[in-house]
Amino acid sequence: MKNFAKLTAIAALVGVAFSAQAQSLPADLNWITNDSEPLFASSEAQRGGTLRTFMISFPQTLRSVGPDANSGLRHYFMDGAPKLAQRHPNTGKWIPQLAKSWAFSEDNKTVYFQLDENAKWSDGEKITADDYVFMLQYYRSKDIVDPWYNDFFSNSITNVTKINDYTISVETDVEQSQDALMVLINMPSNGFQPRPEHFFKGGKDENGDGMVDNFVRQYNFKSEPTAGPYYLDKVKKGKSVTFKHVGDDWWGYSNRYYQNRYNVDKIRISVIRDFDIALKHFEKGKLDYFDMILPEYWHGKSD
Repeated sequence: MKNFAKLTAIAALVGVAFSAQAQSLPADLNWITNDSEPLFASSEAQRGGTLRTFMISFPQTLRSVGPDANSGLRHYFMDGAPKLAQRHPNTGKWIPQLAKSWAFSEDNKTVYFQLDENAKWSDGEKITADDYVFMLQYYRSKDIVDPWYNDFFSNSITNVTKINDYTISVETDVEQSQDALMVLINMPSNGFQPRPEHFFKGGKDENGDGMVDNFVRQYNFKSEPTAGPYYLDKVKKGKSVTFKHVGDDWWGYSNRYYQNRYNVDKIRISVIRDFDIALKHFEKGKLDYFDMILPEYWHGKSD
């Protein structure tokens, strides 16, 4: 019992020391907000309606990482989801998304972010620093069966630290310019976005890496909450998926750069297995747009 009491006291002291360290910030940080760039969305845009588009095949999973995750829905789950910041489409300067301000360390390897307290998951839960700390566990876990993310979030992103509920620091491996740091952390394709810790709780974690052992199978067709304006509403396997707008109370509309954007109520993506047939659907008004990527379409069939 005496040894247990000593261990408990030591653990408490270590916890206090860690807490004090975790809550400290460099005193000379220069916080950047950049909330006065020109707006780029039209105030005349109207809300409502359904945007109809297509995909060639139905995805084999609704996960955004792991086997078969690089599907036609990846943009909706990951690439198009809010990051900490994004480039202004006209000025090229960084503007707030999930972070309302950011600051750089003197060693040009660490970026500090103050999170937007308004940000919520589509299920109503708050987005906090804990979701970013969990994100690191998530991507480093072998249970997601995705070596690229295991490597990137171990060797390029070396740590994510919770300063307080709405402040984090992101440490990178290589010293680089401030703009390069922001690009590395906010690239649409690298997956640096919070993960809803509350959604993934439960299940066995025998190797202690923070993720359930049967992650790939258990979450294959489960849609996790999103920070974006659209959540997955309906799934008709083999036929279509429908995303629905979170609503007028979506947290993003408190950000001036998000106002007057994401105006359709629903996005319906139907399976059409042939581009020529999809073009016919577009010509008949059954699809709202058609990407003419290949020359045979934009040159040969666009008259």
